[in-house]
Amino acid sequence: MRILILDDEPGRLLRDATVARVLAAHEVRCLPAGRDPLAVLSSAPSEVVLFGPSLADPTRGAPLVEAIAERHPGRRVVVVTDAGQPAAAVAFMKAGAADYVSPAALETSLTACMPAAAPA
Repeated sequence: MRILILDDEPGRLLRDATVARVLAAHEVRCLPAGRDPLAVLSSAPSEVVLFGPSLADPTRGAPLVEAIAERHPGRRVVVVTDAGQPAAAVAFMKAGAADYVSPAALETSLTACMPAAAPA
């Protein structure tokens, strides 16, 4: 599965051992520094967009989730954070995020985002 990481410091998310292990099984790209996320999404194929900790604040990240859902309806957004704030989770889910998870729950979330296998 192709995954695009959006975060001010994508390396911070990738340094988490659990996240690194889970993402090792996927094709991962990070948003180039200083680029407009929506412009990058138009040119970077991916099934899932991961929001790292810097975008886990709903006042900053939720509007971007809404824009992604509107412009790229096939992309699933998963917010990864250790914050565990119920109000933030609700805001992101209302905005259209597929999930709001801790690094420990990322593997389960990505499995749920995988397209169903074609029937044999």
